[in-house]
Amino acid sequence: MGRKTSLWTALLVTAPAGAFTPGCTIVDSGLIDSLLAGDAGASDGAAGDGATGPRIAGDACKDDTDVTVITDSVELTVDTEGFSSTFNSNCSGTPTIGNDAFIPIDVLPGEVWHFHLAADPTDERSRDRDPAVFLVQESNDCDDRGCNNFSDECAGSFDEHFAFEPSAEGRWYVVIDDRQAGSGRYNLDAFRLLCGDGEVSHGENCDSGELCTNQCLAVLNNNRTMELEPNDTPPEANFVEIPIVGGEITISGAIGNGCYPDLYSIEVTAARPHIAISPEFPVGTPCDETSAPYEISVINRAGGVIDGTRVAGCPSFDRMLDPGSYVVSVDIPDQPDAPSPYRLKFEASTTR
Repeated sequence: MGRKTSLWTALLVTAPAGAFTPGCTIVDSGLIDSLLAGDAGASDGAAGDGATGPRIAGDACKDDTDVTVITDSVELTVDTEGFSSTFNSNCSGTPTIGNDAFIPIDVLPGEVWHFHLAADPTDERSRDRDPAVFLVQESNDCDDRGCNNFSDECAGSFDEHFAFEPSAEGRWYVVIDDRQAGSGRYNLDAFRLLCGDGEVSHGENCDSGELCTNQCLAVLNNNRTMELEPNDTPPEANFVEIPIVGGEITISGAIGNGCYPDLYSIEVTAARPHIAISPEFPVGTPCDETSAPYEISVINRAGGVIDGTRVAGCPSFDRMLDPGSYVVSVDIPDQPDAPSPYRLKFEASTTR
């Protein structure tokens, strides 16, 4: 306990790499038109460049004069040429020393946002970029040391993404940064998710109907036991419905060929607070670090991580938990190029 993770961000991560495709992007046409009218572009964002129209981004925290504020879903392209490097976060263990841009966003409690950042593949600098995206709060002087709202998971020019559910009204800043020094051109998608609006939006796995919760999580139960991808951020975590009768269910998935975990949501009740999660293999197949290279952990609503253990090399989780919502993470620290399949048994009982 006590360790924090960017995965939860108040329990709500994600599109896979290459998500900037038709059908995945929600564009606020009015905002785009206003940006274009202001001759938005690479030089338009930097402070002091003489631009007369609205800027896409500021050069520092609270530098938002003439910057268009995000209040709804939007797609932006931001070039950090001419920006400085004022925000050197170390949340991932590697400082972000690239030029950074600050985009103001006004949020309300109860909203759910999904942010997705990628180096623009049409930019010749993209091969040398290693992007990171953060969210910092104006009222907290843009302090990022809590490392709760960020994504810098993937090495190289892979996409980054995370989700955010604000608890209060206020202004935040989406920070575009990079592990590599210098500038680049980036595509940023900001999605304000509306569960129950009849549309499956980017950042949701379902919106209504059978096998979909009222939080727009895809349900795994005895009628569907295979993971539904993408499920690597809390808004897309598959909800595992552990049956009352029998008290267990086995689900299937695969992890690898990426840099994000598989996530599953569970609900712990006072009647069944003991949760056990363990791999299942055919009879005669040993469970060890070769056959089960992944780790199992559980994240509570406060963002605290409860690590699983390895018993004779076999990953497992076996704990009494307080009632509430949790996210189960299945991850391989250095994921292989080929996906590693797995079967996991989820059990809920009264006592250990």
